[in-house]
Amino acid sequence: MNLKLTKYLVFLYIFSPLFFLNVSEANPIFLINNIEITVNTDNSKNMRNNAMINAEIKALDILAKKTLTTIDYKEFQKINNIDASYLVESIEFVNEIMSEDFYLAVFNIKFNPYRTREFFQANSLIFSEIKSNQIPLYATFSNHKELYLMDNFWEEKWREKSLVHEFIDLSYNTISREIKSDLSLSKFLNLDFIQNKTDFEENNLVLIWCEPRVKGNKIELNIISKIIINNKSKIIQNSFLEEFSINDPEYLNDVIEVLVDNVYNHWIKVTSHSENLTRYSFVYNVRNLEEWFLIKQILEGIDTISSYEIHEFDIKEIKGSINFYGNLDKFRLILNQYKIHTTDLGAIQVLQLNND
Repeated sequence: MNLKLTKYLVFLYIFSPLFFLNVSEANPIFLINNIEITVNTDNSKNMRNNAMINAEIKALDILAKKTLTTIDYKEFQKINNIDASYLVESIEFVNEIMSEDFYLAVFNIKFNPYRTREFFQANSLIFSEIKSNQIPLYATFSNHKELYLMDNFWEEKWREKSLVHEFIDLSYNTISREIKSDLSLSKFLNLDFIQNKTDFEENNLVLIWCEPRVKGNKIELNIISKIIINNKSKIIQNSFLEEFSINDPEYLNDVIEVLVDNVYNHWIKVTSHSENLTRYSFVYNVRNLEEWFLIKQILEGIDTISSYEIHEFDIKEIKGSINFYGNLDKFRLILNQYKIHTTDLGAIQVLQLNND
């Protein structure tokens, strides 16, 4: 990241020890640890080299799976002859074991962020490097009274499955049976079941409504998902027809995985890397310098920020500009994930550290 300062600010940075805070480490997303590879010792001359090549390929697959949408990950798997070693920045041997029959090695592999992003972009793959803060998730049955046992299985499976992807932190919340008894689709989607909205955060939220219908030995699940990210809604409808057993709810695993994939894919798309660089003016009303130094450190660690400039600095406020890859919605959403709240005043963004 490039940092431009006015002359009088250079003096502060050189002589004030408060400015010497540790800059955030390189993005850990590009570091894939504990890749275990086993190769046959028949060709002992090349076994280490073969193990390294296999480890690079395996690590790239892991990186792609956690940064691409599920659809683009399938497209990635179709790409032939990927030179994974070109994308690797460094390899660390963690452990190795050799026997007469096999050679086992464990690696930590770090990918070069710039080359990796370039590779994804060249292959038109949508990717993101942004992890979400905790997002509340509510998933409910429409007729839980008639299918009481299945409703219990549904809630149990959600508690097991809600944290599937590394980049989204979904927090499953139950709804009491008394409230569910009076719940309709419109009331659910309008959040009428939330009793205390004073402290309730609606900017990022997932609502999933399921209408099950038993049809002989099958069950039809008609599902509406409302995904709210950055106070903007997306509605997704899914329908599943599964073999039904009142005592065997295993089919719910696949259903819930699809629903979580919906949320994950939407998150990747709204936070995905953009080639459009936009400058946003900002002001920070100084409450204390330590808070500003923390904001400065966060800005320097965000990959979607190419650089920032400080134009005015005094004891009351700091004014500057941030060069960011993406539109204003993405700018505000991503900064919020790093606990920086932004208030849009049109031509300028007011920054404030969220200490909650």
